[in-house]
Amino acid sequence: MTSHKPSTIALPDGRTLSYATYGSSLTTSTHIPIFYFHGFPSSRIEGALWDGTATTLDVPLIAIDRPGMGHSTLQQNRKLTNWPDDVLALAEHLEVKEFGVLGVSGGGPYALACLSAIPEERLKIGATVCGVYPLNLGAQGLLFLSRALFWGGKWLPRVTAAVVDHQVGHRARDLDHPERFAAKIKQQMVASGPKVDKDLLSVKLKDPAWADTLVEALRQSQRKSGWGTSIDAGILGSDWGFPLTQVDGKRLIMWHGVLDANSPVRMADQAAEMIHPAAYHRLEEEGHASLGYGRMTDVLTSLLIKSK
Repeated sequence: MTSHKPSTIALPDGRTLSYATYGSSLTTSTHIPIFYFHGFPSSRIEGALWDGTATTLDVPLIAIDRPGMGHSTLQQNRKLTNWPDDVLALAEHLEVKEFGVLGVSGGGPYALACLSAIPEERLKIGATVCGVYPLNLGAQGLLFLSRALFWGGKWLPRVTAAVVDHQVGHRARDLDHPERFAAKIKQQMVASGPKVDKDLLSVKLKDPAWADTLVEALRQSQRKSGWGTSIDAGILGSDWGFPLTQVDGKRLIMWHGVLDANSPVRMADQAAEMIHPAAYHRLEEEGHASLGYGRMTDVLTSLLIKSK
């Protein structure tokens, strides 16, 4: 795995936006770069899990910390529709004229926001992988914890931030005993979900470098406080500020597992009907983790093919 040291830029409103570059070099790759939007909660370091695949396929992968996570400044009262401006600011800083976006799990809505707001001259292609979709599609089948966080982040953000700090943040920031957080995360990862997810994670977590990267990605989501997670949850649980019909489907590839226990496939099915004519890969034998961590080559290859 590559270094997790962040790079930062100053945004027009004075905030800091943190990111890390994985895969191939921006200056030597023959492909457009892909901006990677991490899951919920997580951080730019999640992009390191894609580093080997991106390097093999000669793809520059630029993973961004959302506000309040990792080294990015917290942004109070932010909305999902604020995100495209941050992405464009980073693209300008990196002198990137054309690019793609990839949103995994809780990063999916951020990819859709970009596809609804950024013109095709700049944003050529986008993908969601086991993505989250609007709650107005119906929350049946959504995990209780996700529903609680989305509701709390929307209506009681301060309380939700405090609960996240108490349950997760204090352990994540315990530098004297980092192994406690790591052990808790690894235990939770294999505690639930379909067999296909448990099987994949049981293998992946035996790789120390892979496991350490996953744990550090989650640890960095709580680097400052639980506020980043609370605000992110509130955004996912609120009105997104644009209808799915506004998303440019001809630039979108959707990937979703029928066995996904985190983000119900029923919601993805409805979203695919609304975002016409998105390419929809509905995989019968995949779950959440098995798709997100096991189909990286397929996902990146599909982006490369459609971006040409």
